[in-house]
Amino acid sequence: MGRDAFFFENFKYEKSHDEARYLSQAEKAAVIAQLDQLPMKQQLCHGDPNPGNILLRDHDAVIIDWNNASTGNPEADLAEYIIMIRYAILPPHLPHEATVVLDATREASIRIFMEEYEKLSGISYADVEPWIAPVAARKLIADAISDVEKKMLMDEIRRRLRTPYL
Repeated sequence: MGRDAFFFENFKYEKSHDEARYLSQAEKAAVIAQLDQLPMKQQLCHGDPNPGNILLRDHDAVIIDWNNASTGNPEADLAEYIIMIRYAILPPHLPHEATVVLDATREASIRIFMEEYEKLSGISYADVEPWIAPVAARKLIADAISDVEKKMLMDEIRRRLRTPYL
C-alpha cells in the first residue's frame, strides 16, 4: 500500500479526538465520499512536496529529499503542495515584508508552477482540484500546523464541500 493510500485509509478510519474537533461526521463522510470517487494510482510520489525541496540549478529544477517517497497519486502530492503555498504561515521571526510578498504571489506561484508541471507531465490543475479537500482534511490530522492554518483548511474544505471542484 502506497503512502497516499495508507494516510487516506487512516483518515477514513481514524477515531482520534483531534479529528472530531475539526470536521463534523457529515463533513468527514462527504470528504470520504469524494475521496472514494477519485482514481487510485501507483505512480512515484515525492511525499514531501514543498519549495524547500526544489533546487534551481542551471535553469533546471532539481527535486531533493526523497525520504518520504512512495507510490500513489501524483495529484495528491500536487494538492499538498498547492495547499501549502496557498495557506502556509511564515514564522513570526521573519520580517513582515516577507509575508506581504508571499501573500501577493501565492496564487501566481501556484498558477505558474502548475502550468510548467502540466507541460512536463500532462497533469493539469483541473486534475488536482478534486484532491484538494481530501488532502486538506488529511493535513488536519496528520501535520503539526498552527490553529490559524487549521482554520483556513477547514474553511477551504467546507467551501469545497458546498461547491465541489472550485
